[in-house]
Amino acid sequence: MKQIFTLIKSKYITCTLMMLTGFSLWSANAQEFLVKNEIFTVTKEENNDHDGNSLWTWTDKMNFPADWTAPTNFYDGQFMIRYRIISQAEIPGAPGTYRKTKLQFAFWQEPGGSETAGDHVLMNGPGSIETSSAAISSWWNKENKPKVDFTKVDEFWKYGIVVWDGESGCMPSTWENGQPTDCAPVLGSNYQDYFFPLQIELTVVAVAEGATFSGWNNYLIPGARPFTTNFQTEKTNEPVPATYEYKVGNSTFPGGTVGTGTTIDLTPGTTVYFHKLTDPAGTFYTLVVPSRPSAPTVGLDHANETTDIALSSVYKYAGNPGMTDYEIGNGTKPQVTPGQDAYFQFVATPASFISSVQHLDIPTRPAKPDYSFSYLTGKTVEDVPNTIEYATNASMTGALIGDFEPVNVVPGTDMYFRVRPSDIGFASEKFVLNIPAQPNEPNVSIDFANKRTSVVIASTMEYAGNVNFTSPTTGAGTYLPLTPGNDVYIRTKSTATSFASVAKFLDVPPLPATPAYGIRLCQHFDHYCGASYG
Repeated sequence: MKQIFTLIKSKYITCTLMMLTGFSLWSANAQEFLVKNEIFTVTKEENNDHDGNSLWTWTDKMNFPADWTAPTNFYDGQFMIRYRIISQAEIPGAPGTYRKTKLQFAFWQEPGGSETAGDHVLMNGPGSIETSSAAISSWWNKENKPKVDFTKVDEFWKYGIVVWDGESGCMPSTWENGQPTDCAPVLGSNYQDYFFPLQIELTVVAVAEGATFSGWNNYLIPGARPFTTNFQTEKTNEPVPATYEYKVGNSTFPGGTVGTGTTIDLTPGTTVYFHKLTDPAGTFYTLVVPSRPSAPTVGLDHANETTDIALSSVYKYAGNPGMTDYEIGNGTKPQVTPGQDAYFQFVATPASFISSVQHLDIPTRPAKPDYSFSYLTGKTVEDVPNTIEYATNASMTGALIGDFEPVNVVPGTDMYFRVRPSDIGFASEKFVLNIPAQPNEPNVSIDFANKRTSVVIASTMEYAGNVNFTSPTTGAGTYLPLTPGNDVYIRTKSTATSFASVAKFLDVPPLPATPAYGIRLCQHFDHYCGASYG
């Protein structure tokens, strides 16, 4: 229902502003008129009604003069534009931060034909309000096309706003892929997620040449908005007095809840309408409450047993869904405990609510493996697959990966085995395989007189001429003859319950050299001593 809202008179203007959910009708003697006053949301999807995808347009012109040049010249007057960003998508991965945008108002005379647009107006995320003022006659016009003919506004195809990236020269629209204004080279393939959804309040007033603009308060339904959102408390910042009533999702007044002088709870994703009891029934204030941000998407680094991303101070995390005893991120990857689920949220900021809670299901460790070894072979009894890693130290430094073969063991050196971490699971607890040391070397020495060992070499012993015991010989229960100059290694043989002993090294020396003796013959008669003969 139309309601006469206010009557404005000055030496420049005489106009009656008619309100129908927030816009005025033009009359022949008006020196200014409301072009558009609306809250809308630009999405990354195209639609048949308002374009979407970086554009938001209208086709209704019933409240405009058909000719904007005569008898009143709005074409050379001031075209007043006020933009307010209510909500905007956060920069992906950076909650509470927003990409700057540039908004531009435009008229399209016909599809593919003439078009004109005003200056870019830089916006700085939710809560930013900017205005522009210029004559339409000074606007940009499409190259190689006639100027838009403002004597035929009633025949225009459409009008509306264009959204640009505020930090580059690109336009975040799908149809611009591969074009000079494409945002993909600047922001990547998900560039639209930096901007949309983008909720805007737009107020546009055309002022005649030579006239003075009456002021924004005459158009902001019905003045400065008295109620705003406190994102930390999820209430209004301002108490709602008993002179106001309000409704959620319904702007039909009277019949709302009357204020009590306290702040009221706000539900993310709703719209609250406020009506001053002394105002006409068709007038109201609108508080668009942004939706709650989506939950974080934190994953697991199973190998390091941490989250997969570092958590900045915009994150908080806890071990329970109620988020009690939570901690705030400090730029590192928090440790996680296998089998103990974790919960994450984005904190509230001055421009966004606390997010929904992410429940991160943290699996338990897999069962630890179990291995044994053979004293006879010096290897594990079981094959070790490539899902297992093993090392000779508890920290698993320098761990090796199984290759589906038994693994060599070293007497006296314990071994550690565990299931390896993967993209979907943690490492298991470590299995410790205790490896006993070798028995001491046998008590054997050299019987030099008899050229043999000092003790009988039993069948539980073996000997060889090399330290590696290549082709060893088992003792026969007799003394082992020794050949001078040929060293011998002797050890107790391995059994099912014991390693082979440390080898006894017998350093068998060669025989000493044979001594040399001679006979000296002398002739006593002539005192001649002849040669010696051995």
